Amino acid sequence: MERNYSSMFSPPAPMLALFATAPLSTENAEVDALVDSGSEMTVLPLEMVRTLNIPRVGSVLVAGVDQETRGVPVYAASLALRGVLSPAIHRVVAWEKDYGLLGRDLLNKLVLLLHGPERRLEVRP
Repeated sequence: MERNYSSMFSPPAPMLALFATAPLSTENAEVDALVDSGSEMTVLPLEMVRTLNIPRVGSVLVAGVDQETRGVPVYAASLALRGVLSPAIHRVVAWEKDYGLLGRDLLNKLVLLLHGPERRLEVRP
């Protein structure tokens, strides 16, 4: 699978379409997720978490680029990448942005090739 970088960022950045649903639900939604090897966990938009009624299962301490830590809710979501990763339950966090972050929890299951000069992402089986 190949996908062009998103021009939503400057400079353009690699993103993948991530599908999410609450466990045992048939209602799902798709969100573009920024490939972020600096993020330990995948992050979903809070609005998506609320709309899909994804259950909160705990909390975790997170640190941003400023290294300041704070506790945030953790949710259990079924996540999939069409044609690449079958649906499976993962722990995720949420934020107020309208896009997600594809963290190392999912990235470590993939083989990705970044064609930076061509602004293209390739996902290999």
